[in-house]
Amino acid sequence: MHFLLAGKMCPLAVFGYACTCVLLYLISLACMADSENAVDNFVIIPPEFIPNLSKDYQDSSLFNHIYELDGDLILRRVADKTYLYIGMGRGGDNYYVFDVSNNIDPKLVFTIDGGQGAFSKLGQTWSRPTFTKMKIGSQAKNVMIIGGGYDEGQDSKTLRSPDAIGNAIFIIDADTGTKLFEISSANADLVVSDMKYSIPGRISSIDRDNDGYVDHLYSADTGGQLFRFDIYNGQTGSNLVKGQRIADLGGDTVATHRRFYYGPDIIAINQGAQAHFAIAKGSGDRTHPLNTTNQDSFYLYRDAGVFKRDKDGAYTFPVTTITPANLYDVSAHLLTADNNLEKVAALTAFQGKEGWRIDLQTSGEKVLASPLILDYQVFFTTYVPASLSNSLSASGNSRAYLVNLFNGNAVTDLDKNGITESTDRYAQLSQTGIASDTKILIDNIVKPQVCLGTECVSAVIEYDTNGNEIQCTGDFACLARNIFGRFERVQQQSWTTEIEKN
Repeated sequence: MHFLLAGKMCPLAVFGYACTCVLLYLISLACMADSENAVDNFVIIPPEFIPNLSKDYQDSSLFNHIYELDGDLILRRVADKTYLYIGMGRGGDNYYVFDVSNNIDPKLVFTIDGGQGAFSKLGQTWSRPTFTKMKIGSQAKNVMIIGGGYDEGQDSKTLRSPDAIGNAIFIIDADTGTKLFEISSANADLVVSDMKYSIPGRISSIDRDNDGYVDHLYSADTGGQLFRFDIYNGQTGSNLVKGQRIADLGGDTVATHRRFYYGPDIIAINQGAQAHFAIAKGSGDRTHPLNTTNQDSFYLYRDAGVFKRDKDGAYTFPVTTITPANLYDVSAHLLTADNNLEKVAALTAFQGKEGWRIDLQTSGEKVLASPLILDYQVFFTTYVPASLSNSLSASGNSRAYLVNLFNGNAVTDLDKNGITESTDRYAQLSQTGIASDTKILIDNIVKPQVCLGTECVSAVIEYDTNGNEIQCTGDFACLARNIFGRFERVQQQSWTTEIEKN
């Protein structure tokens, strides 16, 4: 395998790209701006993309888009080494791993070749790798866990139907690229017949006892299904991993063909006498953001099986697969209804459910990013399309939601009308297009910020020198400051009282 290494570049250490022509253009701009300080850095171009360098991109229309390296870039540090893992995304079905410890001499360590050999079920490599450890027999292994990727056939599907590729999970030696374990519907180390649809999202992992080894994996697919896999570290063969489908939240109509493109967020909860993992995730068709035919939803499922064992000592699973009917519909916010009879009825119905769901109320509204659980609240974004004018661009706006983890209620009376209602769950963002993943920035320990794309606001309630609460400047700012709640801290430097988490 040979790679084109473009040397004598400016001091901009970039080893990946969403589109080669764009990257080369950006680097050339940086070089022109800083030509006197040019040093030897490199752009790495996989061989299958080299023919594209001679293509006339001026003639390429939006409907004949040429994808190249379009996946996530993940750095992994091992001792004094730094490795870069790159998925191809829409560009193809490989992963590339480079040693970039020396930024003027990057080296290809290994390639995972999708569509052939041990990785014949690997589709377009959208899945962001999860790095952790497993113990296989007596051997401790650094592992890279990925979803089977995306089946391009999903692009044209309006009804749910099995995918040809991508319906797998691969556990790979992170140091060598060797496949250690495969989970799929057939011809795999663990066969799960319900794994019919491609898995483009990140595989979420849990190390429940903090011993460094992963204990549970959760994955979701483009058919609207949720799976749990339990790792029995120290075992081998068929005893190493066990699991099955735990929820089917999709359906066989156009409206219910819900798809999951992103991994769930998970937190362990001790609520009364029952312990469980809270699994939070939302549905949405990432490849057709302007679609308005699907009824997408946000879900919180309480998985108690990870705290129960059967007679053989294995973790348990639901007796029957969880469906939307098993989750209480909190869309109308009836748990806070003014009518007491209505509220009591809602509370009674809620008690018998396995979690809750919010059916998104605006036409075409969908979840296009992983959620974030913080302080027993769930922060997530949705995208609301504005038009269908261009199937390859996302015109519209995003919303930021903040809801109570336990019941899906709004956490504050956002519009201050004296009623906590469904519309208090979200704030409209000022940026257009699809919001990026939520980031928490802690540049000041007592004043962390929440950022969505270019919008950053304080995540705590602030006070002026007279002790009066400083009013927030907009809905997003008012929503975000409830993430950490009210703080109270005595700072040693000034001995003044601040607000600190209870």
